[in-house]
Amino acid sequence: MADLSVYQKLLEKYEIGSSQSLGWSSNKSQFQRFKVLTTPIGQELNSVLDVGSGYGDLWAYMSKNGANLDYLGLEPFFPFYKFACERFGNKYFANLSLSQFYVQNKSQYEYVLASG
Repeated sequence: MADLSVYQKLLEKYEIGSSQSLGWSSNKSQFQRFKVLTTPIGQELNSVLDVGSGYGDLWAYMSKNGANLDYLGLEPFFPFYKFACERFGNKYFANLSLSQFYVQNKSQYEYVLASG
């Protein structure tokens, strides 16, 4: 399993919910990356597995831009997972690593995205 201590250190320095606590320099840089990641996918997308979903910002970006899809965000760091669930509900998120997910779940997704 990944070493999540880097995120604990970021949370000690930055406020939960901020892009800086995820290791991003700004919201702008985060959303620029989302645009680059999702532009090739287009609107025909049916499902996305977001590995390391943080606070659910990719879900917010995609839904704001009209995506109507089956989305699941995997977030192994519990404080980030909890914050995402408080924002959007736990329907869209799981507190699992990718390896834990594949052991427990046989669902298939058209796209698996990992960013950051």
